[in-house]
Amino acid sequence: MGQGQSGENLPQEGDEGTMKAYVMEAPGRLGDLKLVDVYVPKPEKGEIRVKVFAAGINPVDYKRCQAAEAEFPCIIGSDVAGVVDEVAPDVTNWKPGDKVYYHCNIRRQYGAFAEYSITNAATVCALPDGLSFSEAAAIPCSGWTAFIALYYKLRVQSGETILITGASGGVGSFAVQLAKLSGLTVYACTAPHKHDYIKGLGADYTLSSADHAEDLQQSILSLNGGKLLDHVLDVVGAKSAADCLKFLKMGGSICSLAGPVAAGSEFYQAGVSVHYLNLGNMHHKEEGHPMIQTVGRDLGAFFSRKQLVVPFEEGTFDQIPFALENLQLHQVKGKLVSVLVPEKKQEQEIQDIIAHAEQVAQEAQLAAQQAAAAVPAGAVPQQGVIPQQQLVQQPIAQQAVAGVPPAVVQQQPVAAQPVLPTTTQQVLPPTAVPTTGAAVYPPTTTPVTAPAQQQQPPPPQKKSGGWLW
Repeated sequence: MGQGQSGENLPQEGDEGTMKAYVMEAPGRLGDLKLVDVYVPKPEKGEIRVKVFAAGINPVDYKRCQAAEAEFPCIIGSDVAGVVDEVAPDVTNWKPGDKVYYHCNIRRQYGAFAEYSITNAATVCALPDGLSFSEAAAIPCSGWTAFIALYYKLRVQSGETILITGASGGVGSFAVQLAKLSGLTVYACTAPHKHDYIKGLGADYTLSSADHAEDLQQSILSLNGGKLLDHVLDVVGAKSAADCLKFLKMGGSICSLAGPVAAGSEFYQAGVSVHYLNLGNMHHKEEGHPMIQTVGRDLGAFFSRKQLVVPFEEGTFDQIPFALENLQLHQVKGKLVSVLVPEKKQEQEIQDIIAHAEQVAQEAQLAAQQAAAAVPAGAVPQQGVIPQQQLVQQPIAQQAVAGVPPAVVQQQPVAAQPVLPTTTQQVLPPTAVPTTGAAVYPPTTTPVTAPAQQQQPPPPQKKSGGWLW
């Protein structure tokens, strides 16, 4: 990976200093990814800037390198956990020092693989209680996808059966745990050498991804008392999804994450429901933003209650290119996370961010007071700025409204503000979820015990060319 100067259309100047970032200057191969210096960006309307403490690594990140329809040059990376560093003037729900995690809009220029990241404030979630920044960074792309697929698309119920393909990957690792927690019988399909890993996360039965579809069907029938399955979650691709239709019973359902399902007339006659999910597309319309925040909050609560575990391994910022290569070669189990701020430095970093924000606010307030004091008595302030002293001393009756005499201004009635429904009306406990129109979440009482090998992942091994996961 080369190093150089900032990409052509990324910020070329600024008073915030520079940062390290992994940049793709144009669509191309993973090998074209460069570690470069770019200026730290400023958040615009509706945005916040986050100091990245940890970044999750996902297959979509190496695919982003080839996405010609997205913005270039760009900083790649989709999952962030960190601390709010600055907010745009119109953002009121976040402040510097807040701990957050989120999924980036990967079609935009500013992704996760940098010291600072810019994102839409409406798609950010508070860091779940009890989770480290590394654990949180491993969740958004994979965990939120699994959560939406199971409870918003397939609407799984206790007692049902489900097949999860690619079960040892990021989405699969979370989906297996959630399905088991919800009382489903879980069939997990992955490479044979990963079977022990996926059983440790709760899978009831493991199937080999090397087997043909007909052999897999016979295995399912044998294990399930001669019956086919209620659901399939396919994360592999279009061909895999089409093959999985053979495993579904009459009226079953499939959610495909990696491609369209080419179904024949026999599946139409069987009444199979086909669903699609692309988490990234939820960023493109404002109506998708509340769901992103809701899912981030609700799924985060399960991790806080220790009902789910985050199977991940840590690496450094310099290891990101090698991690992406290993993902591309399907050599990874669970999730990979790059740590940008080590744990021992995190608390001091947070305090520095808060102190800097307070200093900036004090300087802005002092500048405003000095500007107000500099306006001569009786002078009309420039740019419509009225000194605070004049605002206080000016009688309300003398504030003229266009076309209305001063004496009449006080007589204008104040319009009543509409009473809007609160968001709490849509947050229902699992026992109160209606039978239609809402996702049914798993129960909240049974903790999940992490397999010993997942709590203490093996350290990375050093090979020629650098550290590899």
